[in-house]
Amino acid sequence: MNNHLTKSESSMQNDENKDLEASIKHKNIPNYMLKIYGQKSHKLDTGNSYDNVRNYRAISEMEADYFESIYQRNNLSVVHHLLFNVTALPSEEYLQEAELKLWALVHCSKENLLGANRRLFRIYLMNGYNYNPWDLEILDFKFAIESKETWLTFNVTHAVQWWMENKINLQMLQVRIDPVHPFEVKFGSIDISLDRSNGEGTEPQLVIYSSTTEFDTNPDHALTKRDVDVYPLSRPIGKNQRKTKSSPNCRRRSLYVNFTQINYDQWIVAPEGFEAYECVGRCDFPLSDHLTPSKHSILQSIVHAIQPDKVGKVCCVPVRLAPISLLYFDERGILTYKYHYDEMVVAECGCR
Repeated sequence: MNNHLTKSESSMQNDENKDLEASIKHKNIPNYMLKIYGQKSHKLDTGNSYDNVRNYRAISEMEADYFESIYQRNNLSVVHHLLFNVTALPSEEYLQEAELKLWALVHCSKENLLGANRRLFRIYLMNGYNYNPWDLEILDFKFAIESKETWLTFNVTHAVQWWMENKINLQMLQVRIDPVHPFEVKFGSIDISLDRSNGEGTEPQLVIYSSTTEFDTNPDHALTKRDVDVYPLSRPIGKNQRKTKSSPNCRRRSLYVNFTQINYDQWIVAPEGFEAYECVGRCDFPLSDHLTPSKHSILQSIVHAIQPDKVGKVCCVPVRLAPISLLYFDERGILTYKYHYDEMVVAECGCR
């Protein structure tokens, strides 16, 4: 058994590398991750807010030969053992919630007049060695009444918290699917998708929501009304639409960044681009207050006016930056949504 465990653990890194290449190439992004990116509210149903969302795909049972078989049937039950490799959160983040997402495969027989199937889904925490179904710790359960394929969501926060706190390497969940009544099996079936090769991203997945304590306490990271105004992801307006006249003084100018043009689309899923802005123009003496000059830049501009050949001019540079929301693959190939991806938009220009 230990040899099988070693093989399962040693295959995790190879599986992650393959997933990274395949996911980025085919962009098989689950629709719920795109929905998370697109929504304005960043609160869960429980009221908890989050700043980051990470999506971990299961290591399929077929690739983890530690398990007896893909399907372990006990009378009318269907049992799946799911293996994950969830890494610890960065030190500045804390876990808010964790969800297990299962894509339900629904088949209705001709005898099913109602057009829907009923099943009881139960999710258990496994320690890697214990196969006694009566000793497993139940995490969540749900009565599913489905007539078409859909995502089913279960709360597994306790399991992920336990894995992280105890540095558990073999992270396993058991999914047990039972008919509500034995006679209902003739009406059809409900199972879950385990296929990782179909390019649709429907294999079992863990979605982990976390918050950044620094963001909650640091007022510089708060998205103010002024940040929102400089925050659009749409393309810049044309020159004939601009109402303001160009000025040689230090100012902010439109700069739209297209991620495809700079090959960032290889790891960034959304947005396709954003208005980043740039700072252009002169910083002539005397420096105006609206350019928020530092004491050093004021002194440098005075000395430059006296000795222009020896001291350089003060430059027009960004003095305040704003974040954007980003859906991307991190360096480990984990699909990640970050509500505030810092220092992406020039919010204010000044002389420094």
